Parts: sequence; structure tokens; C-alpha cells
Amino acid sequence: RPRDWSSDVCSSDLVAIREDERRRFLEHIGAGGRRLLAIIDQIIDLSRLSAGTLELRAEPLHAAQAARDAADAMRDNAVARKIVVETVTADALPVAVADPRRVRQVLMALLENAIRFSPPDGSVRVLCERSGEGVCIRVTDHGPGIPPEHIRQVFEPFHQVDSSTRRKHDGTGLGLSVGRAFAEAMGGRIEAESEVGRRTTMSLHLPTSVTSASTPPSETLPAAAAEAERPLKG
Repeated sequence: RPRDWSSDVCSSDLVAIREDERRRFLEHIGAGGRRLLAIIDQIIDLSRLSAGTLELRAEPLHAAQAARDAADAMRDNAVARKIVVETVTADALPVAVADPRRVRQVLMALLENAIRFSPPDGSVRVLCERSGEGVCIRVTDHGPGIPPEHIRQVFEPFHQVDSSTRRKHDGTGLGLSVGRAFAEAMGGRIEAESEVGRRTTMSLHLPTSVTSASTPPSETLPAAAAEAERPLKG
């Protein structure tokens, strides 16, 4: 059972607690508060998407840079778990059309999952490549994998592959559900592939034109949407 840090603080004499312990208590309480706010935000996003009231922007998006930015944002999380995150980019990627803020949110959710399920001293690979007429960002971890019977269910809200009270990994089971909803709302999709005991790959597919994305017909994009992606090496 997780430790209730707020109860520890409330039931203790704060004056008698050492400074380092007091700081540790407050850090854990703060982290718990941030996790709770994140869960609330995800639930609100799902509700707004279901109701059709969440506005998404269609802008030129360089997938390689988006992947590197998301990996940088998750760097502290990866370092804390002794995980190396590697980004690899194919040459001459087309420019995607998507909402940059939401793509970042989806990629961070995919990376958070990959880091969480990776073994210590493991690695996570982020590959950006062309996929048909679109762009695909694949996030691969070398964790326990997902049993075939759970592959489709991992995108359901609050679903956990290991739902027992003794499961080793934390998480709410909302990140992938919200990520898939955002991807589909932007005209893309998320696919999952896994080999039990070896690896799991989550692939975010994004469109490269306004007509293939779910945006209003009146919305126009700058000419930059047609330019080729400058090769980046991760």
C-alpha cells in the first residue's frame, strides 16, 4: 500500500521532524498533488473530446523536432529510472499537420509509459519515419510486453494490464486513452505492437495535409507545410 505522506505530516509534530525529512514529506505531497491534477486534466480532455468541444489547431509540425522536444521533457524521468532515450530520424521527412501542443502531450504519454515499463539500465527508442503519405513516430521499450489479449484494451480508459493490488508499475491507465483520442481527432491514429518478454512499440501516425486531418475547411496553413523536413540525427 502506498505511503500516505500527508497523513504522516498531519499526525506528526513538524517541529520535531528533521529538516531533511520535512522537505521529503513536502516533496512527496507536492508530487501527489501534481499527479492528481494531471488525472483531472486527462478526464476533462476526454470529456471535451467526447462532447466535441475541444478545439484543435492544424499547424505545420516537424515530427523529428517534436519527438526530440518530448524526449528532452522526459529526460529527468528517464535519468531517475536509469533509462537511456534515443531518438532516430529518417532523412527527408515530410512536414506533418497537427496540433503541436497535443502532439507533445501524446508523445510524452507514450514516453512515460515506455520509461515506466523499461527495466533499470534499459533503453527507449524513438524513431521518426515516413509511413505511406504521412509521418510516423514510433516509441519502443524493452519491457515485459503486452499479452495479445490486452493489446486492444490498453487504449480503454483506466485499463491496466496488471490490475492486481500487487502490480509493480504505477499509472492511472488514462494516458494511452487520451493519446489515442487526440491522435484520431487530428486525423491520425496510434497503433500498438508487442512481443511478450521482449518489447512494445507504440506508433503515432500523423497526416501531412489539411484535407486528411480533422480541421475546418476554412482553416488554411502557411506554405511552410509543404517544405521537406530537414534531416536530424538523434
